[in-house]
Amino acid sequence: MIYVSYNGNNIIATDATIHATYTDKLVINRIGNVQQIPGTIEAESFYINNGLTVETTTDTGGGQSIGYTNTGDYLDYLVNINQSGNYRIEYRYAENSTTGQITLQLINADTQNIETVSLPPTGGWQIWQTKNSQAYIPSGRYYLRLLITQPEFNVNWLRFTYTEADDDFDGIPNSADLCPNTPQGTVVDFSGCPLFTLAQNNFAITTTGETCRNSNNASIAITAATNHNYTATLTGTSYNQSANFTANTTFSNLDGGTYELCFTLAEAPAYKQCYTLIVNQPADLSVLSRMSTADKTVTLDLEGGETYTVILNGEAVQTTQSTYVVNLLPGENTVEVKTDKDCQGKYAQSFVLDSKAIIYPNPVTNIVNVLASYTENSTISVEIFDTLGKRMINKTIPSQTGAMQVDVSALQAGVYMIKVVSGTYNTYSKIVKQ
Repeated sequence: MIYVSYNGNNIIATDATIHATYTDKLVINRIGNVQQIPGTIEAESFYINNGLTVETTTDTGGGQSIGYTNTGDYLDYLVNINQSGNYRIEYRYAENSTTGQITLQLINADTQNIETVSLPPTGGWQIWQTKNSQAYIPSGRYYLRLLITQPEFNVNWLRFTYTEADDDFDGIPNSADLCPNTPQGTVVDFSGCPLFTLAQNNFAITTTGETCRNSNNASIAITAATNHNYTATLTGTSYNQSANFTANTTFSNLDGGTYELCFTLAEAPAYKQCYTLIVNQPADLSVLSRMSTADKTVTLDLEGGETYTVILNGEAVQTTQSTYVVNLLPGENTVEVKTDKDCQGKYAQSFVLDSKAIIYPNPVTNIVNVLASYTENSTISVEIFDTLGKRMINKTIPSQTGAMQVDVSALQAGVYMIKVVSGTYNTYSKIVKQ
């Protein structure tokens, strides 16, 4: 509260009436709070609001913000600027999708523009960012006007910090700036000079995998777009090598696996750029076969290669498919599979599509092989009888591809009858034991 007294004759009305004296009259202060600069001005602490809305904010610290801005709207603040000079001005704002714009003015006897700043989108009405600028502000008492020259955005606060002049806006005052004309946005060191950097695509890196597992012939080739005195360091499992180069270099005789490749420069000790690289190695050939006697086919599931060669009874066909169907011929069928790399291995298997089994060798010394067609989930049984009909060997196994081996080494030399039961048929053949 303010109390005022008056005792005199100097206040005269337009009709020549002398203002009456009074003592301890209460005066209502209708002058708003005076904001001090340097300092922070909350957006809602305005003296005059022309067209804007006060709302609750979720920004750090909470409180209120100003929003629903339109071109020509403004906020006036009573300010006392304690010192003329350069100020860093921070605008705390949120912008959904368009670019807003503020013009900052000082109003006294006349109006002077301090600066106009653009406010890029932040991605939401309550996603807050701080826009930094710099301007010269004279000392004195003013109305500080925040004029909306391009909507639409929210404002939480403004902060004014007295600084030394920084003409290139790199954060280094002129008195300490050894590189006073760096382009705005340039990353600088403590002397205001640009930090050394290279383009993101400066290094072209090509990896060549091993031709075969454990062949140790993989490589990493490096080409630089700009010539410098580089050092490339490659580290991996049981591997740590460095190479000095200016334009290109290659690391050779590598195993497959994961490596870290880092670049440094002699002329820029603080620079370091690293990459994680994977050097491939071929997998072993994997073949899973499924025979169907009803369809007279063998289905091959292929893994490990890019191009496969499938050989049926000596006739080769190439395929890039992971599943390949072979049409069987009557009798014994030999199926082979290989890739374009011999080191990945080779698959070979025999399939019998016939009404009787194939038995070999005959005569036999120790092991007799039985090739028989089969159906899914069936069994194959082999029985061997002497000439008197006595069963000497009985062996049963689940159906399989390839030959079933039967040990006959314990049999006496002579003639025997062999019976093969597979699927829906029985086969009888004579064999000679030597």
